[in-house]
Amino acid sequence: MNKTIYLILLSVVTIICILIGSIYHLSGWFLPDSKLGGTVETYEGELEAFDSIKIDADIADVKLETGDTYSLSYECSSEFVPKVTVEHNTLTLTQPNTPHNWKNWKKINKAKCKITLTLPSDAVINEGNIYSSVGNITIKDMQAKDMTLEASVGEINLSSCTFKHSDFTANVGNLETEDCDLGNGKVTADVGNISLSHCSFTNLDVTNSTGNISLDTALDLTNYDISMSTDFGSLTINGDAKKKSFAQAAKDSSTTNKLTIENSLGNIDVDY
Repeated sequence: MNKTIYLILLSVVTIICILIGSIYHLSGWFLPDSKLGGTVETYEGELEAFDSIKIDADIADVKLETGDTYSLSYECSSEFVPKVTVEHNTLTLTQPNTPHNWKNWKKINKAKCKITLTLPSDAVINEGNIYSSVGNITIKDMQAKDMTLEASVGEINLSSCTFKHSDFTANVGNLETEDCDLGNGKVTADVGNISLSHCSFTNLDVTNSTGNISLDTALDLTNYDISMSTDFGSLTINGDAKKKSFAQAAKDSSTTNKLTIENSLGNIDVDY
């Protein structure tokens, strides 16, 4: 009974945190200007070549994809039109920071911004750093040596990507990868599910506070040092239910590959 009460209280506190966090971030939409959300600007054009990316988006869905050339397109409310520069082989994209103000919230709630960045299919990013305060981050068919992603309120979705080093954080929202090589990877979520489908990696550290974690890989994990645990939830490996924690030493003692999965409130499901 005590455990049940604790779980109920923890769930209530989690919901309150979600609401507070969402209101805090979404309040950036509410600016004291009667014109906000009224005009939409569109743009499409080519860019100079670059091999590093720095994106700091306040309110935007950010998408990276491959194509024939380096190019940028967006459809944004005029107040959120991004500033873009390419200097020293680095693309920098920023948006005006919006103050947290409740005035004219109905007008601002209509505002939108969708940004698409296209790179040639054979391009390799040396370093990528992408942050979105409110909005989703989507990346498809991308190669990068070092990639850092963070979405405060929004989802992160990756497919057919290859990284040597990766660090992904979703504060409020789901985080999903499909057919990706995360290299030396770190994946973190505060509130939301983590789904790593057909995933490969050298070393991987996955942490979630509230939400489920699922990992599907073709790797032979018997050659990995493994540590998994969930405080409140189930732990399943290849369909077999385990206790709240599981540990394994690699068969080959000389290996340095590690897999660590920790969950506070949610299930862990691993298949290999």
